[in-house]
Amino acid sequence: MNNSLTAIEEAIRDLRIEISGLEVQLNAKTMSLATLEGISQKMQNNETVVKDRTITKDVSPSSEQGALGLIDLNELDDSLSPKKRTLVDDVKDVVARFGAQEFNLGHVDGALRRQNIDVSGKSPKSRISVALVRLCRDDILVKTFTGVGNVPNRYRVRATMTEAEIAEAIAANPLPTETEDL
Repeated sequence: MNNSLTAIEEAIRDLRIEISGLEVQLNAKTMSLATLEGISQKMQNNETVVKDRTITKDVSPSSEQGALGLIDLNELDDSLSPKKRTLVDDVKDVVARFGAQEFNLGHVDGALRRQNIDVSGKSPKSRISVALVRLCRDDILVKTFTGVGNVPNRYRVRATMTEAEIAEAIAANPLPTETEDL
C-alpha cells in the first residue's frame, strides 16, 4: 500500500512538472501570437512596421495642416512600442524551467549565463536576488529556506507545490517587508 501511494505521489509530481513546462511553452506561444496579430492588424490599418520592431502609424497631414507640414499628434499612437524585457522577466522564464526542483541564486545565475542572458551592472547577483524576492512577492515563487552567511536562500516554483507545503514554507521563511532592505 505504501509503495503504491509513493508511486501515485511520484506520478502526480511528474505531471505537475510536465504541466509547468507546458504552461511556459503556452505562454510563449500566446505572446508570439498576440505580437503577430498586432502586427497584422497594424498592417491592415495602413500602418508601417519599422525594422527595429517598433510600430508606427503612417501620418499624412490633414488638409488645413498640410500647407504647414504639421503632424496632428492625435493621429500618433505611442502605446504601440513593445514592452522591453526586464531581468525579472528573464528570471521568471528561467525558474519556470526548474519545475519542482528547489534552487538558489547560484542556480538561477548559472541558468541565465547558460542562456546567454547578460546581467549587467556592478553586482549582478544582487540584481538577480532582488528579482527573486519580487517573484516571491508576486506569488510565483516560494522561499523554502532562509539562508544565513554563505548559505543561500532556496526557492521553489509555487505552481509545483501543494497548499500545505506553501503554508509551511511561508510560515518558516517570511519575506522582508517593503521597507526592509532586500
